[in-house]
Amino acid sequence: MGYMWRYHPGIQAAIEAARKGWLGDVYLFRGIISSDIASVARPALALFPGGMMFGLGCHLIDRMVDFLGRPSKVSSFLRHDSSHKDRLADHTLAVFEYDRVLAEIYSSSQQPAGGSHRLLQIQGTNASAN
Repeated sequence: MGYMWRYHPGIQAAIEAARKGWLGDVYLFRGIISSDIASVARPALALFPGGMMFGLGCHLIDRMVDFLGRPSKVSSFLRHDSSHKDRLADHTLAVFEYDRVLAEIYSSSQQPAGGSHRLLQIQGTNASAN
């Protein structure tokens, strides 16, 4: 399991704000973590059925599960949409259902400058933490 953001001060502050009720009733947890994957690295990552979700999405799933617990249902979309001639699931989305919260984690190898675009967003009825 990825833990890249487990100790990140900004991520910790967003989750703390939500836990303390400062955001109101949380109804959405959203994360995006993409990266340009070098052609030479794709075959190793393609060995895992989850592809980009396995390689990068795990870091946000770690934060989501710590905050929200185990989801009641998970729906995943593990697609290969790039022009690379391999089997890497390089365009992925997972939706996690909770009693009163929807969570979504997205990871792709196709986003230009994807490595510099990261997002964690927690939305509540009073405010949001981004």
